[in-house]
Amino acid sequence: MEPNPYESPQAVQPLDRSRIVKRSVDFAAILLLTPPAMVIAVLACCSAQDALPGYELPIMFGIPLGILLGLMIGATLLWRPRKDDPNSTRRGIGGVLQATPFCVAVAMGAGFVLAALAYVAAGTAGGGMAAWGEWAILPAFWSPPGVTLLLMLWLAWRNR
Repeated sequence: MEPNPYESPQAVQPLDRSRIVKRSVDFAAILLLTPPAMVIAVLACCSAQDALPGYELPIMFGIPLGILLGLMIGATLLWRPRKDDPNSTRRGIGGVLQATPFCVAVAMGAGFVLAALAYVAAGTAGGGMAAWGEWAILPAFWSPPGVTLLLMLWLAWRNR
């Protein structure tokens, strides 16, 4: 942005303490509310997939990952350092935040493999699907993405 030739030049003002605290609280709120938001999104999408047969996988995986991407972009925008602030010591953590949805998507693939293994183990254990096998599939599927999400949010918080 070019300076206005009709205005006198002004020195860059550093961020005041109240604005830094507000942005930090906003950033922390997004990071703390992301895991419950993902749980709610996954449960809602698992329920909503019955309403639109044929679109089960895009609904079950696409919508939660889209919500996660939106939350991480919002956190990136809140925490990006100002380029014109000479006193800014904050690092840009946008890479960690924006990589989070993609890492969680890869972890969903690992969860799918674990769920398949749990399904096979439950099927061979009792000659059919044992009662514990149905409940072993869900944690096997959602544990890798859940742990990955928490790990990525912890990395973002640590590197802020």
